Amino acid sequence: MMHTVKFAILNVFIVLYCIGAFVMCTPPSVCHDAMVAAIKPTFNYFGLYQYFWMYAPNPPKVNTIQIAADIAFADGSHKEWQYPRLQDYKSNFYLHQSKHRYYQWKYYLYDPKRNFQLLPDAALYAARMNNDDPKNPPVRVVLCQNTVETAYPMMDDGIIRTVTLPREIFFTYDIKAGEL
Repeated sequence: MMHTVKFAILNVFIVLYCIGAFVMCTPPSVCHDAMVAAIKPTFNYFGLYQYFWMYAPNPPKVNTIQIAADIAFADGSHKEWQYPRLQDYKSNFYLHQSKHRYYQWKYYLYDPKRNFQLLPDAALYAARMNNDDPKNPPVRVVLCQNTVETAYPMMDDGIIRTVTLPREIFFTYDIKAGEL
């Protein structure tokens, strides 16, 4: 009797997991989003949430995002400043690991409509990091993203292809007196 109950529970788990995996593989739609939102907490709790579409015959492209700031100073000069990149820390393993979570915040900036409250602080951070001369402070920061799209190697030739997309300006911030 005990074996029967164990097998029944295991079979129910396998069936529910397969249904959940099928739901996650369906094309994006309102129904898909609602169903994934319903099952995702349980799948995350058990460590089962996967992105199965990465194994599809035509896997998606991977975007590498680099956030930059064009900083305008009081005297009219400009400077482009790159936000720290994870590859800048490759020489120091411990620094690289400690900066990894910090590095992920740029993906929140990647969706400025949803995370608009982060943008003024990101612009002020860039201004503060470049406020070297008190007589010539930053007066405007323009945030832009440089995106490199990488296609996974296809089975025919195995070559990884990258395309640099046009630079996109997504936020402009005029610095007020006393903010630096």
